[in-house]
Amino acid sequence: MSKSNPTIQEKMAQLDALVAWFESEDFQLEQASAKLKDAAKLAGEIEHDLDAVANDITVIKQSFATESD
Repeated sequence: MSKSNPTIQEKMAQLDALVAWFESEDFQLEQASAKLKDAAKLAGEIEHDLDAVANDITVIKQSFATESD
């Protein structure tokens, strides 16, 4: 995931990896705060990206509705 602009799917995979870390034997309380902040940031980015996709779909649907009138 070395791309400067990861896809939603790549961000979801990163978030899944962070969640798995919290559930694993590798969990260390000292690292939990930073990992939680990373997870929250990723979740916010994913929500923003999904909102953008939903908006694009709405615009496309509206353009098809306008063309068919």
